Amino acid sequence: MPLNANPELYRRANPWRAIVRHALCETPGLVWVFPAAAVPAATLWRGMRGWVECLRELRIEPGDRLVLTGNPDFGWVSAAFAALWLQATLVLPPAGEEPGAAADVLDARLAIGTGGQIECDSQGQPKVCAPVRHTRGPARPEVRFLLRTSGTGGEARWIALSDENVLAVLASHLPVLGLDRTHRLLSTLPWSHAFGLVLECLAALRVGASLVRCAGPTDTADLLRLAHTWKLDWWCAVPAMVRRFAAESEGPASLASLRGGIVGGAALTGETCALLTGTRLRVGYGQTEASPGITLGAPGEFFPNLLGRPVGCAVRLSANGHIEFSGANACLGPWPLTDAAKPVPTRSSWHDTGDLGRIEEGTFYFMGRRDDLVRLDNGRTLSALHCEQRLQERSPSIGEIMLWSPDGHVLSLAFTGVAPEIALLAECLGPLAGRVRILPRVPIETWRFTRKGEIDRVALRRQFDRLSGTNSLPSCATPRVRCSAEE
Repeated sequence: MPLNANPELYRRANPWRAIVRHALCETPGLVWVFPAAAVPAATLWRGMRGWVECLRELRIEPGDRLVLTGNPDFGWVSAAFAALWLQATLVLPPAGEEPGAAADVLDARLAIGTGGQIECDSQGQPKVCAPVRHTRGPARPEVRFLLRTSGTGGEARWIALSDENVLAVLASHLPVLGLDRTHRLLSTLPWSHAFGLVLECLAALRVGASLVRCAGPTDTADLLRLAHTWKLDWWCAVPAMVRRFAAESEGPASLASLRGGIVGGAALTGETCALLTGTRLRVGYGQTEASPGITLGAPGEFFPNLLGRPVGCAVRLSANGHIEFSGANACLGPWPLTDAAKPVPTRSSWHDTGDLGRIEEGTFYFMGRRDDLVRLDNGRTLSALHCEQRLQERSPSIGEIMLWSPDGHVLSLAFTGVAPEIALLAECLGPLAGRVRILPRVPIETWRFTRKGEIDRVALRRQFDRLSGTNSLPSCATPRVRCSAEE
């Protein structure tokens, strides 16, 4: 009998109860520090039990969808652990979203947070403000988390993850990472995304490690102060945060003092690699659909676009160069799941990440996203990211750079530093250099970036296309390079 046919089997098979009990009742010295208070394990346990009692009184069952919003704090963590304890489906919208909006979209029974059916009181305990919601669809006990993708690889989607998915990543990654209860984590990632939730929050819970949680966007001086005060030695971060951290006078020394952590979420540039080479941090690659772990690098091993080697799953390149993975980390699918009786995808299924890659001696490198490809009117397809990286490697003074095609024929190029020489364009782009139209220098202050530190290609393309449409480009902006017939 499948587990989703009998919620009682889910209660007996719940792996989170043992994990939570071990961390909060059997791990000496565990403390989770939030902006408002340092909370020892025993207090976390009591807080969670208060939420469990409340949710039971509201008749929350395995697979009922619970939306949890707000910045992670004592009340947030207590509610999240209670949801795991009762095997509810935990829905985690990005920060700033109203709980009711996600509850409507995902047909949830309960919204927790300011404006929801339950709010946190000043002690982090539940305050029931309205009755539970009536749902249209059935509970899905096999779904433990609903997380939304970042949307950098296309339109953002809600992804359903199971216990098996998330625990498989923890089981494969934690031994490689060496994270244990002796570590103290600096916590800056959003827990509404798979990277922060699984490889920071749940990883610390799984091994019984202490952590210090930062409140929302925190300046790097505060991060350094927290790291020094609490003697933090583990950090998971995106490259943009690493660069800001290292820019502080004490930043490089603090990076060097860390005992471990992961840098992921965006491609590594040469600048980021120079800051991280020789530290005990390592690159990590994955996506929400992979719960999120796919590959890891070795400590201190940083090269531009390095992704690392497979951990806990199989990884390959498809015939068209896409990175694909297969294993227990593969999600149940996008929400809503189409068929309640549909079996969990087999581990032998291959899942396309939408990312382009190359492999050298078992190590994978990032070559751009499928949606970053430039399709030209001569039938050729060009990886804009690959071309940009070649130009930056040969002429770092270019600064930030973006290459795209507004019409399939012309290639537009925007930059923040020194304009590239015509000879350099010809070297990097070959006959396609004759199509390049260089915009006047665009100050870095006007560029838009994603939260992970990557350039926001969608927003910038609209911005730059308007600029190029003003006919403000000088005639010398277009390089004169002879094009071959086949171009």
